[in-house]
Amino acid sequence: MICDGIATMLHSWPNGQVVLKAMNGEEYVQAVLEIGHVDIALIDVCMPVRDGFSTLEWMRTHQQRTLPVMLTFDPTPEVVSKVVRLGARGVLGKNIDREELHTALDHVSATGYYMNEHMTMHLVGAQHSADQEPQGRARVLSCLTQPELEVIEQICAPDDPSYPMVAERMGLSKNTVHTHRARIFGKLGVSNRQGLLRAALNWKLLKRFHH
Repeated sequence: MICDGIATMLHSWPNGQVVLKAMNGEEYVQAVLEIGHVDIALIDVCMPVRDGFSTLEWMRTHQQRTLPVMLTFDPTPEVVSKVVRLGARGVLGKNIDREELHTALDHVSATGYYMNEHMTMHLVGAQHSADQEPQGRARVLSCLTQPELEVIEQICAPDDPSYPMVAERMGLSKNTVHTHRARIFGKLGVSNRQGLLRAALNWKLLKRFHH
């Protein structure tokens, strides 16, 4: 019933279509092997035969281009942390409505991630458990220019803006923003927006989290 209900909501999403439905991870694996690449996979954490965790592990090896978004009745910090470590690009409650589901898929399609409260709390938790050495933060700040810090602030904004939106808000060209992004990623040793947000929280680079 849940699978059919979500599929029904997906049919009205204008930017994609349902290409397969599976009752568990094993059925999903078999279906994918038959039809080929899937852009986004909505995966239930709790499934028989092969659960969501095991399915994510399989995807990390065999389906690396697919973006997994997890569904769960109980998005505890432990569950969210585990699925994110396994490669989840978003975590949704099973009581999600059509509007939020479509928004999540739009964000994953455009940026690779959907940063709702579950994902944000996971990253904040990672911040509190990480090394907060003042000297380390000073070293990070010393390697970043003021324009780069401003770009970080905009990229990590709560509404998860696209890079063209960041360029528009800052009055910069898209190429300038992409140049800043490349330099920032290199300096912080990250390869995507989630890694940037984690680093920004870890080193307290975002003004909205200053105490």
